[in-house]
Amino acid sequence: MPSVTAIRIQTLLWAVLGVLFLLSAPILWAASPLVLVAVAALGAGLGLVVGWAIRSYRHRWRRSALVGGALACTLVAAPLYWLVLQPALHPLDVPRVTLGDGTRQVMFQGMVHVGSEQFYRSVVYDMIRARDAGYVLYFEGTLPGTPEATA
Repeated sequence: MPSVTAIRIQTLLWAVLGVLFLLSAPILWAASPLVLVAVAALGAGLGLVVGWAIRSYRHRWRRSALVGGALACTLVAAPLYWLVLQPALHPLDVPRVTLGDGTRQVMFQGMVHVGSEQFYRSVVYDMIRARDAGYVLYFEGTLPGTPEATA
């Protein structure tokens, strides 16, 4: 019979494994429900093979399959979560160049055509702040005096 400490540790490990699976399942489901099923089945099969090979789970094949499936889903989804977090951890920086002759200034705002929503909000905020400070705004592809530039 296992000790109380061993039971507590085992319970905590099962809880952690369950949470990891619940975190990975939505991202795999978003790719495709079949991806989630395939990864879980592959992990369950690997868990059964490893459990059988080690023979430590002689009569616990369900446990081996569960651990394998949950770990496989977690390992597949972890890099995807890392990629999703990168724009939030390291937002895009684009150059802003100011040229002047002592009486007038021209400010060039760098831009990218693929970015996060947060990046574009910050650019719009900067443009509104510049407009309120009295700058005249020109956008790429518009010519002065045209209706598009005036708008």
